[in-house]
Amino acid sequence: KLIYDLEFRYGDKKYEYEIDAYTGKILDKDVETKKSASSAPASTPKKQTISIAEAKSIALKKVGLTEKQVTFTKAKLDQKEGEYEIEFYVKGKNEYEIEIDAYTGKVLEVDIDDWDD
Repeated sequence: KLIYDLEFRYGDKKYEYEIDAYTGKILDKDVETKKSASSAPASTPKKQTISIAEAKSIALKKVGLTEKQVTFTKAKLDQKEGEYEIEFYVKGKNEYEIEIDAYTGKVLEVDIDDWDD
């Protein structure tokens, strides 16, 4: 199976796409936002993080889904990185991996994998 692997940058975002060379269907897409030094927790170790419930809500809002539509498979705080790692799927459709800055609530990365029916 031939797959086009595209990577490009625009502004502070890096885009990566995998596209089926025969059908043109997007198989995988990933958007990464460059992390700024101001969001790093190193300078303020006691800074308050958002809650895991807030992180889940932000992730769902980013992709236009509700909690009733998805099944969460992972929701954890990576304290070393200062990020929440949120993973969920919509049965028979897509799997989502979203990274959220634990201090600002900013979405840092969205990775959506399409499931073939």
